[in-house]
Formats: sequence, C-alpha cells, structure tokens
Amino acid sequence: MEGMKNFFYEINYPVWLVLYTKPNNEKKVYNILQTFQIESFLPTRIIRSKNFKEVEIPLFRSYVFLKTIPRTKHFYIAMDLKGSMGYVKFNGIPSIIDEKEIFSLKRLVENKKDKIFPVYNIEGGKEITFRNGPFAGYTVVVKEFNEKNNLIIAWIKEIFAGSAFQIKKEEFLKWI
Repeated sequence: MEGMKNFFYEINYPVWLVLYTKPNNEKKVYNILQTFQIESFLPTRIIRSKNFKEVEIPLFRSYVFLKTIPRTKHFYIAMDLKGSMGYVKFNGIPSIIDEKEIFSLKRLVENKKDKIFPVYNIEGGKEITFRNGPFAGYTVVVKEFNEKNNLIIAWIKEIFAGSAFQIKKEEFLKWI
C-alpha cells in the first residue's frame, strides 16, 4: 500500500483525476479551474425542466475531472478551491482515470447530450468492443436490451459510476 502511495506522488506527467465538489458546485469549480488554466472536463447532460425549458446539468453529481501532475501547484490549487472537497480516492490514493475513458466519455457527451443519464450501479452486463460510432475502439459494459428501452452503459471503474444513453437496437448493431 505504501508503495502505491509513493508511486502516485512520484508521477511527473499529467494524469486525469476526479475532484469531489460540494453539492451543486460543479460548474463553479469547473469555471475556477478554467481561470487557473487547469485542463478540466465537466460532462453535462440536457434535461427538460417543469416548464419544458432545456437545462444543462452535470452528468455526475459532485464530480469534476481535471488533468494535472500530482504534487504540483495546480494539484493543490484544485484541491483547495472554494466548493471543492478534495480528490476522489481509492485506498487513500487519488483515483487516476484512463485517458481513453475520458476521451470516450467526451465523445458520448458530445453526441448524445439529450439522451444521456448517469448510472451508479451495474448488475451483470456484457463487455463489448465497438468498431464504429462514438465508442469506436473502446470496450464498454452494455446492459441487456428490451424492446421498450435500449441502453448502452459506459462504465468508469475508477469512480464507480458510468453513463447510459438510449439508442435503437438497429443503430447499436451497426456499431459492433
């Protein structure tokens, strides 16, 4: 365990980390990160409000992704921002998100912002590698299909969360 902690703090290249924020502070923290010129990513989705207006909200509550080098000025600035609660950790070490998973999530959000929603638990499921579509070249976990509600789940294991969006079975079959 101590070796893993030492490994993390010896990293001298930028890695994607997850910053945990106070509730409803994701956009504020994201904007402050941008003013400090820290590369960051806040995946959002579109929902319809009670009065049928489209509202853009964070895909993952209280999470903002950022790319920085551990033990640098930007690493500590991000952790100490107003609205930030610190880094998401696993066994006491900040979780590193694979660049491919961030890229895949960015593509998903860009293409299906109005049909995407968060998923925090997957029971079973099947891993599929896509040849076409927004996930081309990536492996995702897919929940079973039914005629009413077709779902694709993109699972990010480091934060124990993922996202899902609806797609017609015919379109999905073109991707694999």
